[in-house]
Amino acid sequence: MRILYSLSLADLQPRLADGSLTPTQVACDVLAAAQIGDQHHAWIYRLPDADVLAQAQRLEDVPAARTLPLYG
Repeated sequence: MRILYSLSLADLQPRLADGSLTPTQVACDVLAAAQIGDQHHAWIYRLPDADVLAQAQRLEDVPAARTLPLYG
């Protein structure tokens, strides 16, 4: 799967802030793309998908998190 939007912080931040994209959506898209494989051998270790999704959900569950620099 190919991610159809930029993962740069400059592009993600406004979309996360306005709610048109959520941390869980980003995590799901990145995990789906990662299923294709790490062709560049960039990762030494990857967290299990369930852990990544749980952390994304925890971010969404904290209302103030959206005001932090990396989430909103």
